[in-house]
Amino acid sequence: MIVVQIVFLLSVSIFFLYQFSFSEVLAFFVEQKLEAITAIVLLFIAPLSIVDIYERSTKNTRKRINSAKYISPIIIFLGVAGSIYVFENKTAFIACITASLATIGWLSQRQVALEISRKQHTLNVLTQMRHSEIFNKHRINIFSRYPHTHQIPDQDVSQIMDERLNKDNYSIGDDCDKIKFPLAESIIYVCNYYEFLASAIKEGDLDDALMRETLEDVFKSTYNKLSRIICTYRDSDNEAFENYYWLVEEHWNKKKKKNFLSVF
Repeated sequence: MIVVQIVFLLSVSIFFLYQFSFSEVLAFFVEQKLEAITAIVLLFIAPLSIVDIYERSTKNTRKRINSAKYISPIIIFLGVAGSIYVFENKTAFIACITASLATIGWLSQRQVALEISRKQHTLNVLTQMRHSEIFNKHRINIFSRYPHTHQIPDQDVSQIMDERLNKDNYSIGDDCDKIKFPLAESIIYVCNYYEFLASAIKEGDLDDALMRETLEDVFKSTYNKLSRIICTYRDSDNEAFENYYWLVEEHWNKKKKKNFLSVF
């Protein structure tokens, strides 16, 4: 978004400076205030709206609207517009520009703080997952039947599903220290946990890049191991584990995007 705006502004600026001298352009902005403000609106608001409409029509993920993306150009517009009106008053001119820059700086700092907060939340989730006793019990229960890269074969699916129908497969000790349950319960628990994480990634509550770097192989290997069971549930209900399916089959199957700023 910012890159598009910069390119657009540079293109327009080069065009104007090619046709007119800098002093002529400045004189126009000072003398023709209404036309100048209209030009500023076209320079900032129009490309912002066009790109936003394009992003909304092409993105599959439901991402939260970044308010700074809208507020910053408006602040720039108001700052430049106000500066034009008070151009002859140097004190007011400097105050207007300073206020605009300070506001933009605050918005940028706020955005950085939000990103840091999201990354910290992601790290907390990863740590909790690592130390979750219940989650690891269910995971080990699955691996005790199908270790490492072994997938659940088609011929075992009906047996695993039927185990939930037999009440004798469920029991709990007097002190709640010994609990017996079928393998299907562990599969559902693990899939639901990954469904929760996938949903948070999809909504932008967890850092997508960090989760992919740390858990992509785990998510995909577990999905492949349990794919027969997952498909069985999805055949009867298309919304079952839909976010887990989306993350593994669609989102993380795309090539990793290279950060534009990483080249500098």
